[in-house]
Amino acid sequence: MARISIEELITVLYTNQHQDIEDAIQTFYDRWDLSKQTGESLKDIGKIVGVTEFPEDDDELRAFITAQIGANSSDGTFRSVYAIWKTMSEAYGGTKHRVRPYYPQELRFETDATISASIAAIIVSLLESAVSTEVNVAGISPYTESGDGVFKFGSTSPSTDGFGVGVFSDYL
Repeated sequence: MARISIEELITVLYTNQHQDIEDAIQTFYDRWDLSKQTGESLKDIGKIVGVTEFPEDDDELRAFITAQIGANSSDGTFRSVYAIWKTMSEAYGGTKHRVRPYYPQELRFETDATISASIAAIIVSLLESAVSTEVNVAGISPYTESGDGVFKFGSTSPSTDGFGVGVFSDYL
């Protein structure tokens, strides 16, 4: 009679079970991986995280889901709100994104992306849920290199924007 070690016995008895468990775990992770989901599965994930408007394009929906997750966990800081804005701007082809704070408590969001009015309204609503209740989200506007009345050396405009004060963007 052939002798079998305990190690061999465990390997024979549990190899298939371990593979089945590993496969089940991988399937679970894949089910929640936004990059692997499309259509109704993607919409189901969106519903779970609180997305209420569903664009037809899966890539846009992925951006909305990512931004909604950011809004859900936002601490209301400038950086967390900017990260949400950058995600949405890039989803629509934006390469330049800026958040401008205005006195007393207002934020204006700028992008070089083309965003329809209906999508902009959804994004504004999403951003409003991410900021403090005392802060007003003024809306989305086209990105401008200089802004309105921005200070430049040799300019007579009395703002401090020329020094980067009050402007936050990913390339400053």
